[in-house]
Amino acid sequence: MRVSPMKKKVEIRRSALKKKMDHLERLWRENALHLELRLHLQETITLYEQLDGFQLEFEEELEAEDAEIESDIWAGLRNRFLSLRAHVESSMAAKEPMDSVSYEGRKVRLPRFELPKFDGDVTRFREFWDQFESSVHLQTDLSNATKMAYLRGCLTGVALDALQGLSAANQDYEIAVQRLKGRFDRPQVAVRQHILRFFNTLSKSSDLSAICDECHRGVYSLTALGKDPRNGDLSAAEVMIAVARERLPNSVRIQWDKLTMENGSLVADLPGFLRFLQEQVELAGTTRRARELRLEDKRSENASEKQGSSGKGRETQKTVAFFHSAVEAVCGFCQKQHTIAECARLKQASRQKQREMATRYRLCFFCLKPGHVSSACKSDRRRKSPSSKDSSAVVSVGTMTTERVRETPTVECKSSSVSMMHANLASEKRGKINRFQTIKARAFGDAGSGITVTCLLDTGAEYSFIREDVASALGVVGRAQPVKVEGFGGTTHEHPSSRVVQFWLGRLNGSQNAERYPLEALTVPSLCHRIPVSKILTSEWEHLQFLDPTLEHESSDEVHVVIGIDYYYRFLGDAIRRGKPGDPVAVETVLGWIICGPVNPHPAPETVAVFNAVVEPKVEDLLRRFWEIEEMGVPFRSESDEVDPEKRFREGLSYDGTRYSVRLLWKNSGCWLPDNFAVAKRRLETLERRMAREPSRWDVHSSILRSYLVNGWAEEITAEGPKGRTWYLPHHVVSQQGPEAMKHRIVFDASVKFKGTSLNEQLDSGLKLQADLLGILLRFRRFRVALQSDIAKMFLQVGLREEDRDVCRFLWRKDGPGGPIATYRLTRVCFGLACSPYLAMQVVNHHLREKRDCFGTVVDEIMASMYVDDLVVSCDSIKEARDFAHRASELLASGGFHLAKWASNAPEALVDRPTEEIFRDGYSCLWKTLGVSWNPQEDELTF
Repeated sequence: MRVSPMKKKVEIRRSALKKKMDHLERLWRENALHLELRLHLQETITLYEQLDGFQLEFEEELEAEDAEIESDIWAGLRNRFLSLRAHVESSMAAKEPMDSVSYEGRKVRLPRFELPKFDGDVTRFREFWDQFESSVHLQTDLSNATKMAYLRGCLTGVALDALQGLSAANQDYEIAVQRLKGRFDRPQVAVRQHILRFFNTLSKSSDLSAICDECHRGVYSLTALGKDPRNGDLSAAEVMIAVARERLPNSVRIQWDKLTMENGSLVADLPGFLRFLQEQVELAGTTRRARELRLEDKRSENASEKQGSSGKGRETQKTVAFFHSAVEAVCGFCQKQHTIAECARLKQASRQKQREMATRYRLCFFCLKPGHVSSACKSDRRRKSPSSKDSSAVVSVGTMTTERVRETPTVECKSSSVSMMHANLASEKRGKINRFQTIKARAFGDAGSGITVTCLLDTGAEYSFIREDVASALGVVGRAQPVKVEGFGGTTHEHPSSRVVQFWLGRLNGSQNAERYPLEALTVPSLCHRIPVSKILTSEWEHLQFLDPTLEHESSDEVHVVIGIDYYYRFLGDAIRRGKPGDPVAVETVLGWIICGPVNPHPAPETVAVFNAVVEPKVEDLLRRFWEIEEMGVPFRSESDEVDPEKRFREGLSYDGTRYSVRLLWKNSGCWLPDNFAVAKRRLETLERRMAREPSRWDVHSSILRSYLVNGWAEEITAEGPKGRTWYLPHHVVSQQGPEAMKHRIVFDASVKFKGTSLNEQLDSGLKLQADLLGILLRFRRFRVALQSDIAKMFLQVGLREEDRDVCRFLWRKDGPGGPIATYRLTRVCFGLACSPYLAMQVVNHHLREKRDCFGTVVDEIMASMYVDDLVVSCDSIKEARDFAHRASELLASGGFHLAKWASNAPEALVDRPTEEIFRDGYSCLWKTLGVSWNPQEDELTF
């Protein structure tokens, strides 16, 4: 097979660019000389620019499918080049000589020195920053972008990770410096680490030399931090506190660190530290005493249950019989021999005080008994309460009456109904209350505006998900990716319209400059029902007391984002706080702390379910393209037929008496398009460079666009388009040799992608309206007189409604090369939109149906014999053919469509047609009819 010259040029330059990039990457990894890197990089850039100029011209010669494949290949190569260029330029910036200084007009070459490295050790930050500040930060002749490159080159480990999300822009350098200082410039922590390191070294080493070195190192390090032990800057109190702090429980240590962050003088305040320890001891004793009371009450209940069950030979499910015996209990408030409900002190207290005391002694807010929380209370008071939420006020004790019943048999019947529980995305529960890994965060799109969302961290999901309405609100779009969601028990849900979108998550209460974390997720219409977030009092759990008390509230949240296993560990932090077995667990994430797991001591659930999502390519999608081409009289029905695009077409159709206008066929009426002005401008500049080599191509292009303006097919626009509904179409001219001369037409590229989407991806191509090709060809040869014509510029005869014109903008220099760029927009349906063929054919079909009463059988004949814009029919006589040509032209002209290029195997059939409508020289060449060559003079079809 012969290879086109353009393809050969592209392949040669593509191969040369790959080899050059391989060589450049090898030099970069081997730390080659600065000059050598710069020369090879310049050669690579030259090759890239040459290939970029040929690429677009090469793609224009190809069919749509082949052009898309070549575009993907070029995109991969371009991305590799840009990434390699960024790495090499950053490396070159870090290697620029900084050691030449001027002295009395002469340049003195100083010995080369390496910039310091910093890995995140807070004890080394001051040392690192002092060197970097003098070497780079204070250099006024360096831009912030260059300083940023040096800074990145000096960082490793967690220090480098702290700069994630920052670019090489000038303004980001100051943010990077502030972020590093805020996280690592912590002198209090550094002093404490030096003290602990000193004691640890002395306890492990008996070598005199090592001890001497460590003493000197510790003294000098502490002196650099302003704590010189030789002159009393470092007190014995500060040393004692630093050593004792390491022995404290985690929760107590966190409380102390919080106090020292608020008041730095506490690190050396030994009396304050002793008071803090005494308070913690008293609180721990109170908690332990309350726990002992709860265990004693639980043992009493267990003894009662055993006594009640001793008379039963067997246990029965869902119904438990027992004897309840009243026990003389000690009041938890006044320590006297009466029940809590009879306590006079409690009756006299205010409702707020009652609630505080109940919280302090861990009593139920309804029955005032220990051992359970109000949400699990089974007392009559709980059932009769108008509100069963934990946040309701403590019931008035004055209204309660208590009857002591001794050895009175009672029977409690449990309901057999099953309540719902969520495990991952759905499950059922019985009795147990669990908290899920949910957290509220701020989600951000490309525009930067943020909304509050509820995120569920779910390791049972293979991919991350986001609700479609949330993605639309963020203004994020992406590539199409059909997805099939598989759940527990084999249940599946298919989402053919799912898309892969990118957005960012940040802390709920973070500042404007707080770090944001990128996330790619699949869009689905809904995720799951409201997930109940059970209330938990962090003060009740020793290992959770360091957390924000706002986590205590009970709520029921809709899940907007599911963070699956693909991003789970990127959002997971380093710390996990555990209590005893069966206690809730606190998990640190980059978005904040999450409390999850069981929150009460009930038995484990009997049924659970998991969520699983699997993305599979649909085989029918691969076969569809084959059968749509190869079908012969077999219509193909897709799943999108159910959406009824014809209904949307009718809703957007209008007629002014001479011309029809339509709206574009949107897949989603609320879709959001990013502003791709920069892409269209870059494509225009590429086109101009190519036309500069062939000035005649500029004249052809300008002439076609001028005709668009003269005919009213396009208009100049100066106002800004609506946000989210403005799109710029790159364009180019396609030339084809016709029977008479070279034919030129302009094609608008609606498939160009920007930020993961394109205009065509947002448009529905509609249903297949073409008539059966085989039937058309058979009817074309049914009678002896054959007629052929086509609708001149069919797409451009259909108007585009005002509300959709701004997504069909394009750029051009109206004053010629070098002139200012002007903005235009199409007023007609153009060639290149996914829905254009469907809209144009639907308008013609609609017009024909509307005129059926006036034109009768001519309508049926046209509808059965038209393939897109080509009309091929056969008539039994010359007179019938003349009459059909006249009435068909009149019929379509009333809708704004003009039949031209008439041809026939009988010249007499066209004598009534105007000369300009007849295809000239039609009898001396082959006329291509629906892909079949037809010689009208010989009336022969050639396959």
